Amino acid sequence: KEKGIEGVKGKIDYPQLRQTVDVELTEKDIEQLCEIKKSISIILSKDKPPDVINKSFCKKCSYYDLCYI
Repeated sequence: KEKGIEGVKGKIDYPQLRQTVDVELTEKDIEQLCEIKKSISIILSKDKPPDVINKSFCKKCSYYDLCYI
C-alpha cells in the first residue's frame, strides 16, 4: 500500500499434498506486518543482537550460522 499497490494476492503451492491455496493480504495482515516492521527496527537500532534462544529446532534452521557462528 505504501508504494500504491492494491489488492495483493498470491498462491501457496504444496507439491507433496497436490494442493494450491489462494491468499490475499488483509487489513489484519497489514497491521501485523507494521508491528513486525517496528520490532525489526528496534532490533536493528540496538548495539548488540538479541541473546540466542537455544531451542531444539535451531540446529535444523537454515539461519543457524547467523546465530551461532
